[in-house]
Amino acid sequence: MDKYSILLSSLELGQQERQISIKKSLFENYSETEIKDANLTANLLIYKDTRQIKIEFDIKGTLNVPCDRCLNYMDLEISCNEELFVEFGSENSDLSDADQKIIISGSEEILDLSKHLYDYILLCIPYKKVHGEDDNGVSLCNSEMIDILAGYNETNEKTDPRWDILKQLKN
Repeated sequence: MDKYSILLSSLELGQQERQISIKKSLFENYSETEIKDANLTANLLIYKDTRQIKIEFDIKGTLNVPCDRCLNYMDLEISCNEELFVEFGSENSDLSDADQKIIISGSEEILDLSKHLYDYILLCIPYKKVHGEDDNGVSLCNSEMIDILAGYNETNEKTDPRWDILKQLKN
């Protein structure tokens, strides 16, 4: 059993807490990820009754991801809260639906949370990831890349003259 799994027989009825440390090893199992490193903690609040298990995830920490502007890697703070309902059924259905519910067979001994943790973390990453600024308001992005990008903006200033009339409408 790996550290992202829960031994179901160890869960007692009622409420329990668990803490999972998430490092880059979780992301190495998924080739499509841009995450280079991770230092996250997932605090789990687990409620078990005779019919289902409810798990509340509180995930916080730092991911090392590429900046969308300069492509250098940067540390990104994330924080998210999710919940997952695990119901007992006759067969497994690990596909979480809109209700954030999965079904596992009563004979299952282990609940693997790795895919759910991975999905929740990816959903926490903002759409735009860009280096911040220093105390003087200067971007922390790779200055060489910013200069290269600025050069492309300057050379592409020429527009089709047919569109020039539309520029007058902006005023």
